[in-house]
Amino acid sequence: MKKALSLLLGLMLVLTVATTASADGFELGDVDRDGSVSAADAAKVLRYLVKLESLGAEQLILADVDLDGHVTAADAAAILRYLVRLDTLPPKGAKATPTPTATPIVTPAPSPTVTIEPTAVPTAEPTTTPTTAAPTATPTMVPTDTPTVTPTPTPTSTVTAAPTQTPVPTPTPTPTIPPTPAPKIATVSVSNAQQVYTGSARSVTVNLTVPSGETKPEVVVRYTQSGATVTPVIVGDYQYTVECVTPGYVLTGDVSGTLRITKATYDLSKVVFDGTKDSVLPMTYRVQCLIETRYYFTVLSGLPTGVNAAFTPVYADTSDKQPSNRYVVTVKFTGDTHNYYPISDMVLTYYVTFNWGGWL
Repeated sequence: MKKALSLLLGLMLVLTVATTASADGFELGDVDRDGSVSAADAAKVLRYLVKLESLGAEQLILADVDLDGHVTAADAAAILRYLVRLDTLPPKGAKATPTPTATPIVTPAPSPTVTIEPTAVPTAEPTTTPTTAAPTATPTMVPTDTPTVTPTPTPTSTVTAAPTQTPVPTPTPTPTIPPTPAPKIATVSVSNAQQVYTGSARSVTVNLTVPSGETKPEVVVRYTQSGATVTPVIVGDYQYTVECVTPGYVLTGDVSGTLRITKATYDLSKVVFDGTKDSVLPMTYRVQCLIETRYYFTVLSGLPTGVNAAFTPVYADTSDKQPSNRYVVTVKFTGDTHNYYPISDMVLTYYVTFNWGGWL
């Protein structure tokens, strides 16, 4: 009887110690408290869930690795995922919210009925079987081989990307380019490349020769002097270039060259002086009496534009009477020396008949 009571008290003490145990010394997931988290800890949780094994209060705390306050198959899966490095576990000392109950879940086992043989008890004493005094036999846990739980690998979803369809470019139709016809040849010949100054614009004469049956192209002539485009007028050299403006033609021959404008000679054949007719020079002279003793000489007509005439002497002095009243006058001409040749002096001989009345 005392032995049974001692066993009962020891069992209660063990349960009490288990109930008040702390999990602070172990990592979460180390359900068997062997100092490391392994597949045996996940198996222990699974055996607890199918009521093949019981866990103490500390073990329940260590088994609740997802800290949801309950021990479920998710905790065993979390331990296995941690072992294959697919997940992590909360740090040591992490608390669940709410804290799981510390009451251990013990699989109820039928209390064995202790039958006391009548022969073992004196007949003078009534045989009483107090249920409270009868020691409860501690069930002997037969060590069971820890099942090897092969962690189920998380299925990897293989997403097969649809093959990218490279668009086939639509071939661009190649335009049919008709063959370029061979250019037509026009031969250039230039005349009048040297001309005399006239005071107006000058130009070369362009002649074109094309094959029989072809139309002559249209051309233009450009003139330059010192690199600048000019119109040839004054004396000088001008560079000309013949250019074709009609498509499909190529010019050959005298397509470039020099137009030269040379100096002109003043025409004095029509000059008429004021005076009497000279017996030597076929010209008409006339002397105008400005005062009684002086006769001045002038030009009546025919003097070219831009030319001036000066007489030496400028008049006839009656006080210096010449034999037969014959006088000699020199005429000096001045004009455009760039575009004309210089004019030679002209010597005039005339006779003066003195008429005090004015004009002769």
